Amino acid sequence: MSIHANDEYDSSFYGVVQCTDKQYFSDSGINCSGLKTIKQKSPYHFHMYDKINFNKDTEALRIGTLIHALVLGTPHISEFGVFDGASKNSVKYREWIEKQPEGQTVVLERELEFARKIYKHAYEQNDLIRMIKEKSHHFEIAAFHDRLGYRTKAKADALYFPEEGDGIIWDLKTTNDLFKFDRDARNYGYHMQDVWYREIFQSALKRRFDYRLIVVEKSYPYSVVEYSFSDRVLDQGKRWIDEAFGKYCVGFDTGVWSKPETNILLDWRY
Repeated sequence: MSIHANDEYDSSFYGVVQCTDKQYFSDSGINCSGLKTIKQKSPYHFHMYDKINFNKDTEALRIGTLIHALVLGTPHISEFGVFDGASKNSVKYREWIEKQPEGQTVVLERELEFARKIYKHAYEQNDLIRMIKEKSHHFEIAAFHDRLGYRTKAKADALYFPEEGDGIIWDLKTTNDLFKFDRDARNYGYHMQDVWYREIFQSALKRRFDYRLIVVEKSYPYSVVEYSFSDRVLDQGKRWIDEAFGKYCVGFDTGVWSKPETNILLDWRY
C-alpha cells in the first residue's frame, strides 16, 4: 500500500497521492461530481460545467468549507482571507479584495466565528470528530484510477487504516437539519459517492474500504451523526454510476454531449 508525496504527481500519475486542490481539479479525470451532473442533468450540462458554475460563492458553501478546514486541519485557517465587513457586496469589500493575494479563499469574519462555534460544540460533545482528527492517517488525499481505459479520480476527506480489518473513507458533510439529511443524501447522490470512492481507493490501494458520511449539523445543538447506506441503496448507486459513466464515455469518444429533452410532459402524482 503506497501513498505518494505531492511532488510525485503529474497528469499521467495513477495511484494515491497527497496533491493540491489545484492539481486535483485541473486533472482531466472524471470524478463523481461530474457523473452526478450527467445523471441528474445531462452530459451537455457536464460538458458546460465550468461555465454553469462560474464564480459560485455562497455563504452556505463558505461555512461548509470552514468547518472542513477546522475538522481536517487542511487548508489551515490562516490561509483564508477574512473580511471584517458585513457583506461582500460593498465598496469597502471591493477596495479590500484588491489588496489580497490572487486565488485566496475569502470568508466573512462572522462566518468564521460561526464555524468555530459549531466546531467547538461538535468537538467537545461528540467522539466522532475527535476520532477523525486523532485516528485518520491521511487528510484530503486523492486517488487516480484507470476505469475501462478512462482516467478517473476521487478525493477523500480522511482515510483510516486500522492494523486489522477494513479501512474507512470518511466524508465530512454539513446540514442545516439532521432530520432532513435523508432527503439531502438522495438529492445530492451521496450513495453514488460511496460506490465511486470505494471502487477507486480499493483499486488503487489493493485494500477493502468502508465509506462513512460524518454529518455536522449547522444549527443548535450542532449534533454530529455517522451515516451509511443499505445494500439496496448502494445497488442503485452502482447502476447510476455505470449509466452516467457510459454516457461520459460516449461524449469523451465522439465529442457529442447529449442535451436534455426539449419537450417534457409534467405529470405529477399527488
